[in-house]
Amino acid sequence: MSSLILDNTNIYNIYTEMAFGIAKDAQGQHRITQQELVDLTKQLQVQRGSGTNFFSVTQVTRENTNKVPGFNPFVLTGLKHGKSYIAKVSQVNGMYGHDYEKEVNKQRELEGKVADFVVKPTNYEPVEGTNAFIMLNGQMYLRYSPRSVARSFKPVLLKNTGGDTDFEVVDKQQVAQYIKRVEPGAYQGLEKGKEIRKISLASIAAININGKDYVITDIDPMRKAIWQTSGAPMPEENPEPNPQ
Repeated sequence: MSSLILDNTNIYNIYTEMAFGIAKDAQGQHRITQQELVDLTKQLQVQRGSGTNFFSVTQVTRENTNKVPGFNPFVLTGLKHGKSYIAKVSQVNGMYGHDYEKEVNKQRELEGKVADFVVKPTNYEPVEGTNAFIMLNGQMYLRYSPRSVARSFKPVLLKNTGGDTDFEVVDKQQVAQYIKRVEPGAYQGLEKGKEIRKISLASIAAININGKDYVITDIDPMRKAIWQTSGAPMPEENPEPNPQ
């Protein structure tokens, strides 16, 4: 698999041209599996050593609320328990491979504070060969610093009905009132906090890394159905896989 090596002159272009993994045409759309995505991050690590990779992603995730308007509000316990939940498709710009602790301490210095921030130990384990992914209970996560949420599409309510799953678009604004936001500045001792996020490997539907678009071929059928229902852009179908 090939890659585009960044320099200081094309960072702006990559930010403005990112397609969140969805290419403008089938010829530019590359197809990889989840494992090949992990391998790609390892390859970039070898090629570039320590350094930042810029990316944009189309992700299918569970919304961080279990309340739905119209249910008074009814508390949803999750599809795996035979109930329902809200999912969403969003597109995010960010970067991975950066030094989070160093970034926070740099901001502390800018705010006139002592640069003594230390990352707290976690239960996540490193993935050999890459600092982009971490692992917990057998599940891989891409750890990154967000730069912007470009777009969030219509929330999708998944309802379990006698073993089958129905997908229903719900109103974004009504759902938004139940979502809790956590600002990172408090525990970093900053006025302008430096956020760090995680995306599960399983939730990545498509990703653009350093200007190249990849769609994930082995995303599970449930997430793909959510993606289709949300109205988010999807790649053109191409039965002939492109070279990596």
